Amino acid sequence: MIYFVFMLFGAWIVRVPAADWKPAGYTPSATPQKLVTTANVALDQAWRTPQFWLLWVVLCFNVTAGIGILEQASPMIQEMFPSGGGAQGGRRGGGGRLRRAAQPVQHGGPLPVVLR
Repeated sequence: MIYFVFMLFGAWIVRVPAADWKPAGYTPSATPQKLVTTANVALDQAWRTPQFWLLWVVLCFNVTAGIGILEQASPMIQEMFPSGGGAQGGRRGGGGRLRRAAQPVQHGGPLPVVLR
């Protein structure tokens, strides 16, 4: 919940400035800077560069590492909370609450929750 509040706050305060906005006192350089470009690179040219493939390999390693961490998340939680209160227990408990809420009340009352 705290993370959600911080993300909402960040989305609220961060805005893209107007196209003609410049900071006070800003004067653009008369000569272009070395590592700044306004050119675009087409895909058929980009995939031939070593930078493209190095970035692609780093992305592939990051995705693989993320999958490995997700694979170990359930065993880590079960190890940290051995009483069964981990991710599996929470899912089972939530499903049981929904099933009980969807069953009619014993004395003939209406359904408390309607599942569609």
